[in-house]
Amino acid sequence: MRKVGRPRKKYMPGERPTILSVAIPEGLSNAIPSSSNISREFTLFLQLRYGGKDKNEVDLEFIRNRIKELESEIAALRAQEELIIERMREEDEARKEVMFQQEALAFYLKRIFEGLAKSFYEAKSIYYPKEVIADLERNVGITMTEAAFHSAIRNYDKLPSGNQLLIELGVKLLPGCQGRPYWKEILADYQKFLFMKKEASQ
Repeated sequence: MRKVGRPRKKYMPGERPTILSVAIPEGLSNAIPSSSNISREFTLFLQLRYGGKDKNEVDLEFIRNRIKELESEIAALRAQEELIIERMREEDEARKEVMFQQEALAFYLKRIFEGLAKSFYEAKSIYYPKEVIADLERNVGITMTEAAFHSAIRNYDKLPSGNQLLIELGVKLLPGCQGRPYWKEILADYQKFLFMKKEASQ
């Protein structure tokens, strides 16, 4: 897995920080703003007094060092940004795939209900819900109650699409449904239907 964080700072010879124990008067300590970086303040004083540099040189060095620190922070933030964007992209693709599968199942079921309803009402053919439900469980990996099945036959022309149909009929996906015999064919048929619908609208 890709690591994200601020890169380890590389010090030039003589730049590595050294911890010193310093005591200052309490009044002077209270006068220092809480936002101040004590280490930088103390370094600035020593550079001016012992470093052989004037204030402009010290200020320039401070600014350049600060720029390097900010660039390192920005690089770490950029890496975090990329990871978040990638996670969002993967989650969005997963949601779209789930939605597509739900729409494909609903499309498949509506065709079954419509075919059985027309066969029953027009040709007076008898259908056997238990056998159809068992076939759906075995070959598609979904299940529903007989009451929901009969309701779908009676109201086939008023059924909603997509996830709403699955919710309304209480359709449940069984474990391993994506490996059932009809699963890929159902998705492929729905993809073909969407393609033909798009072509017809152009």
